[in-house]
Amino acid sequence: MTRRTRGVIAILALALIWGALVFIVGIGGDFPLNDDWVHAWSVKYLADGGGLALLPYAGPLLYFQVILGALVVKLFGFSFVTLRVVTLASALVALWSLWSIVRQSRVSAKNAFLVVVALAVNPWFVNLSFTFMTDVPALAFLLLAAAFMIKGFDRDRRGWIILANVAALASMFIRQSGALFFVAAIV
Repeated sequence: MTRRTRGVIAILALALIWGALVFIVGIGGDFPLNDDWVHAWSVKYLADGGGLALLPYAGPLLYFQVILGALVVKLFGFSFVTLRVVTLASALVALWSLWSIVRQSRVSAKNAFLVVVALAVNPWFVNLSFTFMTDVPALAFLLLAAAFMIKGFDRDRRGWIILANVAALASMFIRQSGALFFVAAIV
C-alpha cells in the first residue's frame, strides 16, 4: 500500500468517525447551548441590518465569527442549528489542519490518524463543536494558520505565509489569544 493510499484511507476513516459523532450527538434543536446565545444575538443583529455589535456579556471580540455567522444566516436563515453547522464546519477545518500539520512533519498516516482522532473524540472538542461558542472556530483558524505557515516555510512560498497570517488574524478576531500566533511565528 502506498503512502498516499494509507493517507486517503486514514482521512476517510476520520470522516466516518466524525460523521458518526455528528449523527450520534445530532445537530437538531433550535435552542442555544452554553452561552452561545450571546454570540448568536450579535449574528442576528448584524444579519438584520443593525450593524456589528457585541453584548457586554461577550468575553472575546468575536467579530470574524459574527461576520461569518451573519453571512451564513443571510443564505440559510437564522437558527441555532444554522450556527451550529458553522461551528461543525470549523471543527472539520481544525481536524483537517491538524492532519496537515502532522503529515507535513513527516509523521506516518497511522500515527497522524491517532493524533487527529485524539482531538476529534476529545469531550471538550465534541461538546464545543455543537455550539456557536468561539473555542472551536478560533482553534480551527489557528491550526489552519500553522498548517499554511509550515507549508510556506517548507516550500519557501510567500503566498502560503500570507494565507497563514490571514488565518491567524481571523483567529485573533474570534479570540484574542490568537494574537500569540504572531509571537510564535516570530520566535
